Amino acid sequence: MSWVGDGSQYVAMILTGQSAFDLPGDAWSLFGWAKNGSMTANAQYHLLNINGYSSPNLAIRIYGTGHASNGKINFYSRDATAKTFTATTAASIIATKPGWYHIAAVRSGATLTLYIDGASSASSVNGDVAAATMADRGCEWFKRVSSAEQFIGSLSHWGFSKAALTAPQLADLQTKRPDKVAGLSLAWYCPMDSYTESIVPLTLTNNGTTISGDGPAFAVDDPRATRYGQPLRRSYRPPMVATPI
Repeated sequence: MSWVGDGSQYVAMILTGQSAFDLPGDAWSLFGWAKNGSMTANAQYHLLNINGYSSPNLAIRIYGTGHASNGKINFYSRDATAKTFTATTAASIIATKPGWYHIAAVRSGATLTLYIDGASSASSVNGDVAAATMADRGCEWFKRVSSAEQFIGSLSHWGFSKAALTAPQLADLQTKRPDKVAGLSLAWYCPMDSYTESIVPLTLTNNGTTISGDGPAFAVDDPRATRYGQPLRRSYRPPMVATPI
């Protein structure tokens, strides 16, 4: 299953019962699947945004076909003192990825690496970027920064870990659900198959998008299905996270 954005609104994922979204200073990973829609404007489109343009913040952006960075994906994160990680793919994702593709942003020590479909596509080195706490802010999918910056497309199976993904885990994420990857500790995980059952404790607010049965195809280990999909919806909820993220 996936969320489909039509360019009109955004979806907010609120971390209920939590006081902050924290990016550790030494190691963390953010990852998920995306599929682009019809984006033609000379603008940057936000797949995901936390805390807007304030410091600290985090964003994953793709550039429209009329932009100077035509079709490329950018990951951007900065701490409370505006020290920044930013990494942009060399190739156009719009041109080379017509279907579902996997995105992973991984911090390990002083290095932030952006992976597309498990392959390193861009990196940023800045040992001064500190841990970032984005207090009382949820994740905003299909972020609307201006009328021209609304992501049009689909998102599915996004997760966050307070550890750097290993090479085997990156490989496994191409074929498995995040909660089935060996050794991967999930701080949160949003399969996007519903608004309220994804993971406790999340509140998902739908503002003008739709849910689709379309999603990345996998050979999953559940005999009832050959895809991520609704038949599995109630079977892969991860355990509740006790430590605030």
